Amino acid sequence: MHPLAPDSGPLAFYSRNQRLVLLLFWGLAAFLLSASLSCADDFLRDPTRLQDGLRTTGWAPVIAGTAATVVTILVNGSVILQTSIGDDKLEPGEEPTKWEFDITTEDNRTTLVADGEDKLWIYAQVLCNKPAKRPGLVTKGIRFGVEGTHADWITLGRPTMTGGRKAIRIKAEPPNDDSELTDEKFTITVTATIEGQSMTGPVELTLETNDFIVEVSFEEVRP
Repeated sequence: MHPLAPDSGPLAFYSRNQRLVLLLFWGLAAFLLSASLSCADDFLRDPTRLQDGLRTTGWAPVIAGTAATVVTILVNGSVILQTSIGDDKLEPGEEPTKWEFDITTEDNRTTLVADGEDKLWIYAQVLCNKPAKRPGLVTKGIRFGVEGTHADWITLGRPTMTGGRKAIRIKAEPPNDDSELTDEKFTITVTATIEGQSMTGPVELTLETNDFIVEVSFEEVRP
């Protein structure tokens, strides 16, 4: 029997207009639930990812009430990760601890010529809205590493402090004359220990070769 008919089971006590409103309400509720689950998919797989959670219906106020410590990692001004750490909960009126792990390359460059001459500086600094957390000390403890198929092409200089930032200079060249560049991509890993947890910002870079051709011509000289 049609659900809007007078004798349609549990809806029989409602008028035709009331049954129509109820059916529309249930349909809308089912649609919103489906959309919410779809949006929440990534966040539910990894509840520490605030970006996914803030896009998920109903989760934003939960995060706002539980994320006592938030870490944001930026590479050349772009946020690549925003996550909460620790299990502490905010007390009423308490301000959350906000860490910012800022990594930049010299002139925002993302390429390095593998000729042994081209050099690239990478800078990193950890900031915090609560000076008592001693972000300067965290910055001093930043470590650098390299990953990639041709990691052996990359030479890391000695890390140094400059202007409140930890800095390192890198260069690249083939390890021997027979080396061939088969994968241009490599990653400089920049790691800081924030409140006991290692946080890493990957700097994706591209190797370039400085190939050139020398043309030699011979001219016959007649006596």
